[in-house]
Amino acid sequence: MGTPREIFRNRGGSLLDNILALYSVQAVTYLAPLITIPYLGRVLGAAGFGTVAFFQAIATTIALVVEFGFGYSATREIAIHSADVHFRGQLLASVATAKLLLLAAASIFMLPLYAVMSRVTSFREPDYYLAALVQACGLSLNFIWYFQGLNRLRFVAILDVGAKMLAIVFILGAVHNPTEGPRVLLSWGVCSFLAASVSIIVAYREVPFTPPTGCMVVRTLREGLFLFLFRASTTMYGAGNALLVGVFCTPAQVGYYSAAERIVRSLVGLLAPISNTMYPRISGAMVEGRQEAARLCSQSMILMGGVGLLLSGGTIFAAPTIIRIAFGQAFGPAVPVLQVLAALPLLTAFTNVLGIQWMVPLKMDRTFTAIIAGAGLFNVGLAASLLPRFKHFGMGFCVCSTELMILIAMFLVLRHRRLLPHVLARTGQRARLNEPPYSTLPGSLPMSSRACPSEATK
Repeated sequence: MGTPREIFRNRGGSLLDNILALYSVQAVTYLAPLITIPYLGRVLGAAGFGTVAFFQAIATTIALVVEFGFGYSATREIAIHSADVHFRGQLLASVATAKLLLLAAASIFMLPLYAVMSRVTSFREPDYYLAALVQACGLSLNFIWYFQGLNRLRFVAILDVGAKMLAIVFILGAVHNPTEGPRVLLSWGVCSFLAASVSIIVAYREVPFTPPTGCMVVRTLREGLFLFLFRASTTMYGAGNALLVGVFCTPAQVGYYSAAERIVRSLVGLLAPISNTMYPRISGAMVEGRQEAARLCSQSMILMGGVGLLLSGGTIFAAPTIIRIAFGQAFGPAVPVLQVLAALPLLTAFTNVLGIQWMVPLKMDRTFTAIIAGAGLFNVGLAASLLPRFKHFGMGFCVCSTELMILIAMFLVLRHRRLLPHVLARTGQRARLNEPPYSTLPGSLPMSSRACPSEATK
Protein backbone atom coordinates (compact mmCIF):
# COMPACT_ATOMS: atom_id res chain seq x y z
CA MET A 1 0.00 0.00 0.00
CA GLY A 2 3.02 2.25 0.28
CA THR A 3 5.07 3.88 2.99
CA PRO A 4 4.02 7.18 4.59
CA ARG A 5 6.63 8.95 2.46
CA GLU A 6 5.08 7.56 -0.72
CA ILE A 7 1.76 9.14 0.18
CA PHE A 8 3.26 12.57 -0.44
CA ARG A 9 4.96 11.74 -3.74
CA ASN A 10 3.46 13.23 -6.87
CA ARG A 11 4.38 13.27 -10.52
CA GLY A 12 3.42 16.90 -11.16
CA GLY A 13 4.48 18.62 -7.93
CA SER A 14 4.50 18.28 -4.18
CA LEU A 15 1.42 16.67 -2.74
CA LEU A 16 2.53 17.77 0.71
CA ASP A 17 2.81 21.40 -0.44
CA ASN A 18 -0.74 21.32 -1.78
CA ILE A 19 -2.08 19.79 1.43
CA LEU A 20 -0.26 22.43 3.50
CA ALA A 21 -1.60 25.18 1.25
CA LEU A 22 -5.16 23.99 1.79
CA TYR A 23 -4.56 23.59 5.50
CA SER A 24 -3.62 27.27 5.58
CA VAL A 25 -7.08 27.94 4.15
CA GLN A 26 -8.61 25.60 6.68
CA ALA A 27 -6.72 27.32 9.48
CA VAL A 28 -8.40 30.60 8.57
CA THR A 29 -11.71 28.79 8.02
CA TYR A 30 -11.28 27.42 11.52
CA LEU A 31 -10.18 30.79 12.90
CA ALA A 32 -13.13 32.64 11.37
CA PRO A 33 -15.78 30.75 13.40
CA LEU A 34 -13.63 31.04 16.53
CA ILE A 35 -13.87 34.80 16.13
CA THR A 36 -17.30 35.34 14.59
CA ILE A 37 -19.40 32.60 16.22
CA PRO A 38 -18.73 33.58 19.87
CA TYR A 39 -19.18 37.22 18.93
CA LEU A 40 -22.43 36.69 17.04
CA GLY A 41 -23.78 34.26 19.65
CA ARG A 42 -23.46 36.91 22.34
CA VAL A 43 -24.45 39.93 20.23
CA LEU A 44 -27.44 38.35 18.47
CA GLY A 45 -28.59 35.94 21.19
CA ALA A 46 -29.94 32.43 20.55
CA ALA A 47 -32.95 33.65 18.55
CA GLY A 48 -30.96 36.12 16.46
CA PHE A 49 -28.21 33.58 15.85
CA GLY A 50 -30.84 31.05 14.79
CA THR A 51 -32.37 33.56 12.36
CA VAL A 52 -28.99 34.23 10.72
CA ALA A 53 -28.32 30.48 10.52
CA PHE A 54 -31.72 29.87 8.91
CA PHE A 55 -31.10 32.40 6.13
CA GLN A 56 -27.52 31.27 5.66
CA ALA A 57 -28.98 27.82 5.02
CA ILE A 58 -31.16 29.35 2.30
CA ALA A 59 -28.11 31.09 0.79
CA THR A 60 -26.08 27.88 0.87
CA THR A 61 -28.91 25.94 -0.74
CA ILE A 62 -29.18 28.44 -3.60
CA ALA A 63 -25.40 28.40 -4.03
CA LEU A 64 -25.41 24.61 -4.27
CA VAL A 65 -28.02 24.79 -7.02
CA VAL A 66 -25.96 27.32 -8.97
CA GLU A 67 -22.79 25.27 -8.48
CA PHE A 68 -24.67 22.39 -10.11
CA GLY A 69 -21.94 19.87 -9.36
CA PHE A 70 -19.35 21.80 -11.42
CA GLY A 71 -16.99 21.70 -8.45
CA TYR A 72 -16.60 17.99 -9.14
CA SER A 73 -17.46 17.41 -12.81
CA ALA A 74 -15.51 20.42 -14.16
CA THR A 75 -12.57 19.77 -11.83
CA ARG A 76 -12.40 16.23 -13.15
CA GLU A 77 -12.36 17.43 -16.77
CA ILE A 78 -9.70 20.04 -16.09
CA ALA A 79 -7.51 17.44 -14.35
CA ILE A 80 -7.82 15.06 -17.32
CA HIS A 81 -7.30 17.73 -20.01
CA SER A 82 -4.95 20.12 -18.20
CA ALA A 83 -2.60 20.34 -21.21
CA ASP A 84 -5.38 21.43 -23.61
CA VAL A 85 -5.57 25.23 -23.28
CA HIS A 86 -8.36 25.55 -25.86
CA PHE A 87 -10.54 23.01 -24.06
CA ARG A 88 -9.92 24.74 -20.73
CA GLY A 89 -11.10 28.03 -22.24
CA GLN A 90 -14.23 26.40 -23.64
CA LEU A 91 -15.04 24.76 -20.33
CA LEU A 92 -14.44 27.98 -18.38
CA ALA A 93 -16.86 29.95 -20.56
CA SER A 94 -19.47 27.20 -20.55
CA VAL A 95 -19.47 26.81 -16.77
CA ALA A 96 -19.67 30.59 -16.28
CA THR A 97 -22.65 30.85 -18.64
CA ALA A 98 -24.41 27.90 -17.02
CA LYS A 99 -23.94 29.43 -13.56
CA LEU A 100 -25.37 32.79 -14.64
CA LEU A 101 -28.45 31.09 -16.09
CA LEU A 102 -28.98 29.06 -12.91
CA LEU A 103 -28.47 32.15 -10.75
CA ALA A 104 -31.12 34.05 -12.71
CA ALA A 105 -33.58 31.21 -12.17
CA ALA A 106 -32.74 31.08 -8.45
CA SER A 107 -33.28 34.84 -8.10
CA ILE A 108 -36.78 34.53 -9.56
CA PHE A 109 -37.48 31.64 -7.19
CA MET A 110 -36.84 33.86 -4.15
CA LEU A 111 -40.22 35.58 -4.55
CA PRO A 112 -42.43 32.50 -4.04
CA LEU A 113 -39.99 31.27 -1.40
CA TYR A 114 -40.54 34.43 0.62
CA ALA A 115 -44.32 34.12 0.24
CA VAL A 116 -44.31 30.52 1.53
CA MET A 117 -41.74 30.86 4.32
CA SER A 118 -43.32 34.01 5.74
CA ARG A 119 -46.53 32.04 6.27
CA VAL A 120 -45.30 28.69 7.60
CA THR A 121 -42.31 29.84 9.70
CA SER A 122 -41.37 32.60 12.13
CA PHE A 123 -38.90 34.09 9.62
CA ARG A 124 -40.66 36.95 7.85
CA GLU A 125 -38.00 39.69 7.48
CA PRO A 126 -37.67 40.64 3.76
CA ASP A 127 -34.20 42.18 4.24
CA TYR A 128 -32.90 38.78 5.30
CA TYR A 129 -34.13 37.21 2.05
CA LEU A 130 -32.33 39.85 -0.02
CA ALA A 131 -29.14 39.43 2.01
CA ALA A 132 -29.35 35.65 1.56
CA LEU A 133 -29.50 36.11 -2.23
CA VAL A 134 -26.40 38.33 -2.13
CA GLN A 135 -24.50 35.73 -0.15
CA ALA A 136 -25.63 33.01 -2.55
CA CYS A 137 -24.24 35.02 -5.50
CA GLY A 138 -20.86 35.39 -3.82
CA LEU A 139 -20.62 31.73 -2.86
CA SER A 140 -21.64 30.30 -6.21
CA LEU A 141 -19.86 32.52 -8.76
CA ASN A 142 -16.38 31.19 -8.03
CA PHE A 143 -13.83 29.44 -10.24
CA ILE A 144 -11.84 27.61 -7.61
CA TRP A 145 -12.65 24.35 -9.43
CA TYR A 146 -10.48 25.51 -12.34
CA PHE A 147 -7.36 26.00 -10.23
CA GLN A 148 -8.07 22.89 -8.18
CA GLY A 149 -8.12 20.80 -11.36
CA LEU A 150 -4.71 22.25 -12.28
CA ASN A 151 -3.35 21.51 -8.78
CA ARG A 152 -2.64 25.22 -8.27
CA LEU A 153 -3.85 25.19 -4.70
CA ARG A 154 -1.55 27.86 -3.31
CA PHE A 155 -3.39 30.51 -5.34
CA VAL A 156 -6.71 29.12 -4.11
CA ALA A 157 -5.39 29.32 -0.55
CA ILE A 158 -4.34 32.96 -0.83
CA LEU A 159 -7.64 33.99 -2.41
CA ASP A 160 -9.79 32.18 0.11
CA VAL A 161 -7.83 33.41 3.11
CA GLY A 162 -8.06 37.02 1.93
CA ALA A 163 -11.82 36.83 1.42
CA LYS A 164 -12.45 35.28 4.83
CA MET A 165 -10.26 37.76 6.69
CA LEU A 166 -11.98 40.69 4.98
CA ALA A 167 -15.41 39.27 5.86
CA ILE A 168 -14.41 38.93 9.51
CA VAL A 169 -13.41 42.59 9.61
CA PHE A 170 -16.74 43.62 8.06
CA ILE A 171 -18.76 41.51 10.52
CA LEU A 172 -16.96 42.78 13.60
CA GLY A 173 -17.29 46.35 12.42
CA ALA A 174 -20.90 46.28 11.20
CA VAL A 175 -22.86 43.91 13.50
CA HIS A 176 -23.56 45.17 17.02
CA ASN A 177 -27.16 44.17 17.87
CA PRO A 178 -29.84 41.61 16.84
CA THR A 179 -31.38 43.96 14.25
CA GLU A 180 -28.17 43.97 12.20
CA GLY A 181 -28.18 40.24 11.43
CA PRO A 182 -28.55 40.71 7.63
CA ARG A 183 -25.14 42.38 7.59
CA VAL A 184 -23.56 39.03 8.43
CA LEU A 185 -24.84 37.53 5.19
CA LEU A 186 -23.94 40.64 3.20
CA SER A 187 -20.37 40.60 4.52
CA TRP A 188 -19.76 37.00 3.46
CA GLY A 189 -21.48 37.55 0.11
CA VAL A 190 -19.58 40.70 -0.91
CA CYS A 191 -16.17 39.31 0.09
CA SER A 192 -16.81 36.01 -1.70
CA PHE A 193 -17.82 37.92 -4.83
CA LEU A 194 -14.58 39.93 -4.74
CA ALA A 195 -12.58 36.69 -4.54
CA ALA A 196 -14.57 35.23 -7.44
CA SER A 197 -13.83 38.32 -9.55
CA VAL A 198 -10.09 37.93 -8.97
CA SER A 199 -10.18 34.22 -9.83
CA ILE A 200 -11.91 34.75 -13.19
CA ILE A 201 -9.49 37.54 -14.16
CA VAL A 202 -6.49 35.35 -13.39
CA ALA A 203 -7.99 32.36 -15.21
CA TYR A 204 -8.57 34.34 -18.41
CA ARG A 205 -5.00 35.57 -18.40
CA GLU A 206 -3.84 32.08 -19.35
CA VAL A 207 -6.63 30.76 -21.56
CA PRO A 208 -8.22 32.35 -24.63
CA PHE A 209 -11.73 33.66 -24.29
CA THR A 210 -14.01 31.38 -26.27
CA PRO A 211 -17.64 32.48 -26.63
CA PRO A 212 -19.79 29.68 -25.21
CA THR A 213 -21.97 27.73 -27.59
CA GLY A 214 -25.39 26.40 -26.68
CA CYS A 215 -24.19 22.87 -27.34
CA MET A 216 -21.22 23.24 -24.99
CA VAL A 217 -23.33 24.77 -22.24
CA VAL A 218 -25.87 21.95 -22.48
CA ARG A 219 -23.08 19.39 -22.45
CA THR A 220 -21.55 21.04 -19.38
CA LEU A 221 -24.90 20.91 -17.59
CA ARG A 222 -25.33 17.28 -18.58
CA GLU A 223 -21.90 16.38 -17.21
CA GLY A 224 -22.76 17.99 -13.88
CA LEU A 225 -26.35 16.76 -13.67
CA PHE A 226 -25.86 13.67 -11.56
CA LEU A 227 -23.38 15.44 -9.32
CA PHE A 228 -25.87 18.27 -8.98
CA LEU A 229 -28.45 15.75 -7.82
CA PHE A 230 -25.83 14.55 -5.38
CA ARG A 231 -25.27 18.08 -4.09
CA ALA A 232 -29.03 18.67 -3.89
CA SER A 233 -29.39 15.46 -1.91
CA THR A 234 -26.60 16.37 0.48
CA THR A 235 -28.41 19.65 1.10
CA MET A 236 -31.29 17.60 2.50
CA TYR A 237 -29.05 16.32 5.29
CA GLY A 238 -26.39 19.07 5.33
CA ALA A 239 -26.92 22.76 4.77
CA GLY A 240 -30.69 22.29 4.61
CA ASN A 241 -30.97 20.93 8.16
CA ALA A 242 -31.31 24.41 9.62
CA LEU A 243 -34.23 24.94 7.25
CA LEU A 244 -35.93 21.80 8.54
CA VAL A 245 -35.39 22.82 12.15
CA GLY A 246 -36.75 26.27 11.34
CA VAL A 247 -39.97 24.81 9.95
CA PHE A 248 -40.70 22.76 13.09
CA CYS A 249 -38.97 24.74 15.84
CA THR A 250 -38.49 28.24 17.24
CA PRO A 251 -35.63 30.57 16.20
CA ALA A 252 -33.90 29.90 19.53
CA GLN A 253 -33.99 26.14 18.95
CA VAL A 254 -32.60 26.73 15.45
CA GLY A 255 -29.83 28.65 17.21
CA TYR A 256 -29.03 25.72 19.55
CA TYR A 257 -28.85 23.23 16.71
CA SER A 258 -26.89 25.57 14.44
CA ALA A 259 -24.38 26.31 17.19
CA ALA A 260 -23.55 22.61 17.53
CA GLU A 261 -23.61 22.03 13.78
CA ARG A 262 -21.28 24.99 13.07
CA ILE A 263 -18.70 23.56 15.44
CA VAL A 264 -18.90 20.06 13.96
CA ARG A 265 -18.86 21.31 10.36
CA SER A 266 -15.74 23.31 11.18
CA LEU A 267 -14.12 20.12 12.45
CA VAL A 268 -15.25 18.18 9.38
CA GLY A 269 -13.74 20.96 7.30
CA LEU A 270 -10.31 19.99 8.63
CA LEU A 271 -10.58 16.95 6.36
CA ALA A 272 -11.09 19.11 3.26
CA PRO A 273 -7.42 19.82 2.46
CA ILE A 274 -6.67 16.11 2.15
CA SER A 275 -9.83 15.48 0.14
CA ASN A 276 -9.38 18.46 -2.19
CA THR A 277 -5.78 17.49 -2.84
CA MET A 278 -6.36 13.79 -3.43
CA TYR A 279 -9.50 14.04 -5.60
CA PRO A 280 -7.89 15.58 -8.73
CA ARG A 281 -4.85 13.31 -8.37
CA ILE A 282 -6.94 10.17 -8.16
CA SER A 283 -8.96 11.39 -11.16
CA GLY A 284 -5.76 11.95 -13.11
CA ALA A 285 -4.30 8.57 -12.09
CA MET A 286 -7.48 6.88 -13.32
CA VAL A 287 -6.46 7.70 -16.89
CA GLU A 288 -3.46 5.38 -16.58
CA GLY A 289 -5.35 2.60 -14.81
CA ARG A 290 -7.11 1.74 -11.59
CA GLN A 291 -4.19 0.23 -9.70
CA GLU A 292 -2.42 3.52 -9.04
CA ALA A 293 -5.73 5.26 -8.34
CA ALA A 294 -6.70 2.54 -5.85
CA ARG A 295 -3.37 2.89 -4.09
CA LEU A 296 -3.79 6.65 -3.73
CA CYS A 297 -7.37 6.21 -2.51
CA SER A 298 -6.31 3.68 0.11
CA GLN A 299 -3.65 6.04 1.41
CA SER A 300 -6.19 8.84 1.58
CA MET A 301 -8.49 6.58 3.60
CA ILE A 302 -5.75 6.01 6.16
CA LEU A 303 -5.01 9.72 6.48
CA MET A 304 -8.62 10.91 6.63
CA GLY A 305 -9.79 8.07 8.84
CA GLY A 306 -7.08 8.78 11.41
CA VAL A 307 -7.81 12.50 11.50
CA GLY A 308 -11.56 11.86 11.67
CA LEU A 309 -11.18 9.49 14.62
CA LEU A 310 -9.19 12.04 16.61
CA LEU A 311 -11.70 14.80 15.89
CA SER A 312 -14.75 12.72 16.82
CA GLY A 313 -13.29 11.34 20.03
CA GLY A 314 -12.07 14.72 21.22
CA THR A 315 -15.40 16.45 20.52
CA ILE A 316 -17.45 13.97 22.55
CA PHE A 317 -15.46 14.60 25.72
CA ALA A 318 -14.92 18.34 25.23
CA ALA A 319 -18.47 19.28 24.14
CA PRO A 320 -19.56 21.08 27.37
CA THR A 321 -16.38 23.12 27.46
CA ILE A 322 -16.54 23.97 23.76
CA ILE A 323 -20.13 25.24 23.98
CA ARG A 324 -19.47 27.24 27.15
CA ILE A 325 -16.41 28.96 25.69
CA ALA A 326 -17.84 29.52 22.21
CA PHE A 327 -21.38 30.64 23.06
CA GLY A 328 -21.75 31.03 26.80
CA GLN A 329 -24.05 29.42 29.36
CA ALA A 330 -27.18 30.50 27.47
CA PHE A 331 -26.44 27.87 24.80
CA GLY A 332 -26.40 24.95 27.24
CA PRO A 333 -29.12 23.03 25.29
CA ALA A 334 -26.64 22.73 22.41
CA VAL A 335 -24.28 20.41 24.38
CA PRO A 336 -26.15 17.10 23.85
CA VAL A 337 -26.63 17.96 20.17
CA LEU A 338 -22.89 18.50 19.79
CA GLN A 339 -22.11 15.18 21.47
CA VAL A 340 -24.38 13.36 19.04
CA LEU A 341 -23.00 15.19 16.01
CA ALA A 342 -19.44 14.40 17.14
CA ALA A 343 -19.62 11.15 15.16
CA LEU A 344 -19.72 13.10 11.88
CA PRO A 345 -15.97 13.71 11.36
CA LEU A 346 -15.19 9.99 11.43
CA LEU A 347 -18.20 8.99 9.32
CA THR A 348 -17.62 11.79 6.82
CA ALA A 349 -13.98 10.83 6.38
CA PHE A 350 -14.91 7.38 5.06
CA THR A 351 -17.92 8.47 2.99
CA ASN A 352 -15.79 11.16 1.35
CA VAL A 353 -13.06 8.70 0.38
CA LEU A 354 -15.42 6.03 -0.95
CA GLY A 355 -17.75 8.52 -2.64
CA ILE A 356 -16.04 11.68 -3.84
CA GLN A 357 -12.50 10.33 -4.14
CA TRP A 358 -13.30 6.87 -5.55
CA MET A 359 -16.79 6.48 -7.03
CA VAL A 360 -16.73 9.85 -8.83
CA PRO A 361 -13.35 9.27 -10.56
CA LEU A 362 -14.69 5.83 -11.54
CA LYS A 363 -17.56 7.66 -13.25
CA MET A 364 -20.06 5.90 -10.98
CA ASP A 365 -21.99 9.17 -10.84
CA ARG A 366 -25.43 7.59 -11.15
CA THR A 367 -24.88 5.04 -8.41
CA PHE A 368 -23.31 7.66 -6.18
CA THR A 369 -26.20 10.05 -6.78
CA ALA A 370 -28.77 7.33 -6.11
CA ILE A 371 -27.19 6.60 -2.73
CA ILE A 372 -27.09 10.26 -1.74
CA ALA A 373 -30.61 10.93 -3.01
CA GLY A 374 -31.94 8.02 -1.01
CA ALA A 375 -30.10 9.26 2.06
CA GLY A 376 -31.50 12.77 1.62
CA LEU A 377 -35.05 11.47 1.47
CA PHE A 378 -34.38 9.26 4.47
CA ASN A 379 -33.09 12.25 6.43
CA VAL A 380 -36.10 14.42 5.59
CA GLY A 381 -38.54 11.64 6.51
CA LEU A 382 -36.79 10.86 9.77
CA ALA A 383 -36.54 14.56 10.65
CA ALA A 384 -40.24 15.11 10.02
CA SER A 385 -41.06 12.32 12.45
CA LEU A 386 -38.58 13.29 15.18
CA LEU A 387 -38.42 17.10 15.10
CA PRO A 388 -41.96 17.74 16.41
CA ARG A 389 -41.15 15.71 19.53
CA PHE A 390 -37.39 15.89 20.06
CA LYS A 391 -36.77 19.31 18.48
CA HIS A 392 -33.11 20.21 17.81
CA PHE A 393 -31.75 17.06 19.47
CA GLY A 394 -33.75 14.90 17.06
CA MET A 395 -32.11 16.67 14.11
CA GLY A 396 -28.67 15.69 15.38
CA PHE A 397 -29.69 12.04 15.52
CA CYS A 398 -31.10 12.26 11.98
CA VAL A 399 -27.85 13.63 10.53
CA CYS A 400 -25.63 10.94 12.04
CA SER A 401 -28.04 8.14 11.09
CA THR A 402 -28.09 9.41 7.49
CA GLU A 403 -24.29 9.57 7.23
CA LEU A 404 -23.98 6.02 8.56
CA MET A 405 -26.54 4.80 6.04
CA ILE A 406 -24.52 6.38 3.21
CA LEU A 407 -21.31 4.69 4.35
CA ILE A 408 -22.93 1.26 4.54
CA ALA A 409 -24.56 1.65 1.11
CA MET A 410 -21.29 2.71 -0.55
CA PHE A 411 -19.38 -0.16 1.00
CA LEU A 412 -21.94 -2.75 -0.09
CA VAL A 413 -22.11 -1.43 -3.66
CA LEU A 414 -18.33 -1.38 -4.09
CA ARG A 415 -17.92 -4.80 -2.53
CA HIS A 416 -20.60 -6.23 -4.82
CA ARG A 417 -18.78 -4.84 -7.87
CA ARG A 418 -15.37 -5.88 -6.50
CA LEU A 419 -14.16 -2.30 -6.58
CA LEU A 420 -13.20 -1.65 -2.96
CA PRO A 421 -10.04 0.46 -3.29
CA HIS A 422 -8.06 -1.18 -0.48
CA VAL A 423 -8.80 -4.62 -1.93
CA LEU A 424 -7.72 -3.60 -5.43
CA ALA A 425 -4.58 -1.96 -4.11
CA ARG A 426 -3.64 -5.00 -2.03
CA THR A 427 -4.43 -7.84 -4.41
CA GLY A 428 -3.71 -6.16 -7.76
CA GLN A 429 -6.50 -7.84 -9.71
CA ARG A 430 -4.88 -7.43 -13.11
CA ALA A 431 -7.88 -8.51 -15.15
CA ARG A 432 -9.90 -5.60 -13.76
CA LEU A 433 -7.14 -3.10 -13.24
CA ASN A 434 -5.99 -3.19 -16.86
CA GLU A 435 -9.42 -2.34 -18.24
CA PRO A 436 -9.67 1.11 -19.85
CA PRO A 437 -10.84 3.36 -17.00
CA TYR A 438 -14.01 4.55 -18.74
CA SER A 439 -15.02 1.56 -20.84
CA THR A 440 -17.18 -0.22 -18.28
CA LEU A 441 -19.54 2.65 -17.70
CA PRO A 442 -21.87 3.53 -20.59
CA GLY A 443 -21.96 7.14 -21.62
CA SER A 444 -18.96 8.08 -19.48
CA LEU A 445 -16.38 9.11 -22.07
CA PRO A 446 -14.45 12.27 -21.24
CA MET A 447 -16.26 15.42 -22.29
CA SER A 448 -13.75 16.36 -24.98
CA SER A 449 -14.45 13.13 -26.88
CA ARG A 450 -18.17 13.90 -27.19
CA ALA A 451 -18.04 16.75 -29.62
CA CYS A 452 -21.10 18.53 -30.89
CA PRO A 453 -22.00 17.62 -34.46
CA SER A 454 -20.96 21.07 -35.65
CA GLU A 455 -17.64 20.79 -33.85
CA ALA A 456 -16.87 17.29 -35.08
CA THR A 457 -16.99 18.39 -38.71
CA LYS A 458 -14.54 21.23 -38.23
